[in-house]
Amino acid sequence: MSNQRFPPSTFDAVRLESRVAFFETLVQSGDSGAEYRIRRRTDGGYRYRLTIQCRMWLDEHTDLFGFFAAHGGAHESFLFTDPMDGTERRVRFDQDDIEGSFEPGVYTVSVELVTVVVP
Repeated sequence: MSNQRFPPSTFDAVRLESRVAFFETLVQSGDSGAEYRIRRRTDGGYRYRLTIQCRMWLDEHTDLFGFFAAHGGAHESFLFTDPMDGTERRVRFDQDDIEGSFEPGVYTVSVELVTVVVP
């Protein structure tokens, strides 16, 4: 668990593509057909999709990949301020890989963040 904030303050071109609220409910059916529901989270969470444009000449891509590597991909959580309501939330990367596309001087990356509950 890290108290670093994402994205690093050096990034100017960060765009929120989507914010999805979710719950984790386990639904099981018994032999009689009755359904049993188990709430796996006490509170709902959010999944964020962000697009980040890194300027190559400012080494922003190095900062982004360094942040990703320092947190072990999806392994370690960090802090993120929700741009829709200003709330600081504990999140992690949704996956252990990161991929982007190159244009002259710019590297564009899409990442997904998911809120976590810390014990």
